[in-house]
Amino acid sequence: MNDFYRMSIVDIDNLCIPINKCVCIKPGDIKIDILNLLENNAFDFAPVLDSNENYIIGLAERIYLKKLLNENKTLSNKDPNISDEKHFIELGSNITIDYLLEKFLDIDAAIIYSEMDGEKYGSILSVKGLLTISDLNRHPIRSTLYGLISVLESGLAKLIKNYFSDHWDWIAKLNEENQVRIIGYWELSKRKGVDIGPLEAAMLSQLIQIISKTKELMDQLGYRSRTEFDKGAGKIPDIRNCVMHPVRPLILDKKDVKKLYETVIFIQDLIKRINDN
Repeated sequence: MNDFYRMSIVDIDNLCIPINKCVCIKPGDIKIDILNLLENNAFDFAPVLDSNENYIIGLAERIYLKKLLNENKTLSNKDPNISDEKHFIELGSNITIDYLLEKFLDIDAAIIYSEMDGEKYGSILSVKGLLTISDLNRHPIRSTLYGLISVLESGLAKLIKNYFSDHWDWIAKLNEENQVRIIGYWELSKRKGVDIGPLEAAMLSQLIQIISKTKELMDQLGYRSRTEFDKGAGKIPDIRNCVMHPVRPLILDKKDVKKLYETVIFIQDLIKRINDN
């Protein structure tokens, strides 16, 4: 497993909700107490068990179950609304953040499972748990994003340091307010006897701006234009701020999933480009 793949892995065990903590249902009559339990716990989805409660056959949305109840209908084990294959995500050995976000471009929830070799008994499915779009705001996602952004930040700083022989050349690419802040930090650190250079004071947004305003670095990274780079890189600081402030949600709807997915893909690609230089 290479380092790049490893840093993209999500701790899925601590991300999804274990099945034993979910409110599950069976085919048949819709029970009002189950619906109340789902609503009281703010659960939008319920895993659907087979009649003998041996395995999961699908996933039902609370709104749909309520509709069936109001129409005095039962839940069938062959109901296409609960058995869509896209609501099942196979774990394999690991799940990366880009793979997971891509899946959630089309769904709001999924059953996470893995398939094991049961030898003479055939394949055995092991269900990890339930994952909903709201769970994508939880710590395991933020932790993976933080790792990717930290690697990117370090790579951008190294790229700038190697290209500019004079600190003042890259400092001049920033606005006056940022120049004052960086130079002030640099002077203060020197007065304290720790001269680590001004680049250590540059924030991620400033590193991105320096790269964006340096055509030679744009060419070196393989971007055809500043617009192409800015379109992807411009979203990174906002994602970073959300990651660093847990009270700020990363995802509220599908548009946010798409934005985060596109940004993650851009970050991964940019890290690869930096490493290739």
